[in-house]
Amino acid sequence: MFDTQLKINYYFNELCKIPHGSYHEKELSDYIMNFAKEHHLQYIQDELYNVIIFKEASESFEGKSILLQAHIDMVNEKDKDSNHNFDTDPLQIYEKDNWLYATKTTLGADDGAGVAYMLALLDDDTLSLPALECVFTVQEEVGLCGATYLDTSMLKSKMMINLDSEITNQICISSSGSVGCDISKEITWHKNENPCITVEIDGLSGGHSGGDINKYKGNSIRIVARILYYCMTQGIDVSLVSLQGGSKVNAIPRDASVTFSTSQDIHFVTSTIESIFNTIKEELKENDPNVFMNLSQTTSDQCIGLEQSKEWIQYLYLSINGCLELSQRIENLPLCSLNLGLTNIENNQCTASYFIRSPEESKRNDVLMQLDGLANLCHCQTSHGESYSGWTCDKDSKLLTTFKKLYYEKTGIELKEYATHGGLETGVFKGKMPDLDIITIGPEMEHIHSPKERLNLVSFKNMYELLIEFIQCL
Repeated sequence: MFDTQLKINYYFNELCKIPHGSYHEKELSDYIMNFAKEHHLQYIQDELYNVIIFKEASESFEGKSILLQAHIDMVNEKDKDSNHNFDTDPLQIYEKDNWLYATKTTLGADDGAGVAYMLALLDDDTLSLPALECVFTVQEEVGLCGATYLDTSMLKSKMMINLDSEITNQICISSSGSVGCDISKEITWHKNENPCITVEIDGLSGGHSGGDINKYKGNSIRIVARILYYCMTQGIDVSLVSLQGGSKVNAIPRDASVTFSTSQDIHFVTSTIESIFNTIKEELKENDPNVFMNLSQTTSDQCIGLEQSKEWIQYLYLSINGCLELSQRIENLPLCSLNLGLTNIENNQCTASYFIRSPEESKRNDVLMQLDGLANLCHCQTSHGESYSGWTCDKDSKLLTTFKKLYYEKTGIELKEYATHGGLETGVFKGKMPDLDIITIGPEMEHIHSPKERLNLVSFKNMYELLIEFIQCL
């Protein structure tokens, strides 16, 4: 039976009663605000529904403070046969073998566990603690929006504990910053009387452009661009009719298709395409063995001119892509990467979207300059998106050193350091508050962002007790 007498369990249970998917956090934000009122704590709720709650230091910790942070939104995913309405229905949670689940839906332990920790700490007047600055952010799962919007000028702490980790016996010490780049090219349509060929690439495994970019998977857009560019090197004229691929800019695209007209012999064109595709398939036999291609002949009464088609194909093919540099400190960690995630031809414009990741701003800017420079050569235009800061934990971090020592004393296990090539709110806070010493911790979870998500209740309790002791020894 899930013991709601335990404060962290009680508050997690309360969170599960309130719908709080990304962009729908107001009700939970208001619950947290009313919690502050009921406990006579100073608070701020901003227009995006971020909440900050302040609690004064105990007498023995006068003059000391710590910033705690977690996000209140969750990813709403459910099984196909579930009738759950995430806008109105509470989560149906249950315990099995010391793991907590939700029936046929995500559990929201990411990051409800961190939210429950902060509420329990704020509610416990028996603890002797430094001043607490508890930050509850929104829209983390859809682009770190809450943290980006948050006004941090009222935060005075020099130490921050982010409570958004789910890997046991490991500790995150770095995350990547990111920036998007959109490329566009104005095009002119012409009357077409030549036959057309459609090339479809599918069967790729795809993946997250942060966590999977160093696995060197196939990128469907790049494969199509390579096929088209190779055709041009073989003397085949290519006039684009349509070209589309990818679903999200931060996901490695799994499928893409192109239709183009040509005056060349169709048999020669298809045999040329099959030849280069077989080469690509052989290259991918270890990393993406299920890639396949469909070829078909079709017609179209219009196409893009040869020169504009050539320039757009050149851009997609010649632009760098994938894992560009590995870290020298952490094995197999990408230090800089670029993902070509989307492309389309619509109305009078060709478009492509890239996503750049690196904890170092200079490396992100270098990649942007390369994309801009190539765009200029190919008569394309560029537009840069909002940039998110990266975070690299200082090797001399007091928080890191203290927590690793305490963890070993309590468990006998030496924490393994790891870093993520994905973006975390820690990077946003570090960008706004450069002097922050940051650490990120949390209880063990599995299968987050899926209906199989589960929270280890033993770890949930033990990590909370460790968090209290950790704060008290700073």
